[in-house]
Amino acid sequence: MSDEHYKAIKAIMDHPELAGELEKIHPGLKAQMSGYLLSPWLPHGVVRKIIMIIIAFIAILGYFVEGSGYFLFALLLLPMFSPRLVGEAARALGKAKGR
Repeated sequence: MSDEHYKAIKAIMDHPELAGELEKIHPGLKAQMSGYLLSPWLPHGVVRKIIMIIIAFIAILGYFVEGSGYFLFALLLLPMFSPRLVGEAARALGKAKGR
């Protein structure tokens, strides 16, 4: 998905009245747009990707330089940057709660 598509869909979803009107015309459109926003594995935007790379670099470098496995715990933060993994976790949590 290109950044232009992401920004356009996000702008529509950020305005509930517009999203509601589109939902009346095309039922299920909001769900499709939400799924589209949560489909990529890598985060949107350059800044988020750079932060993710820095965390991974620090974790791996810290492990090899210090020899401590505690740095590898930083790698557990990386899935939180993935829209797809966060969406799947939210979906699973919703199903577990019965919604």
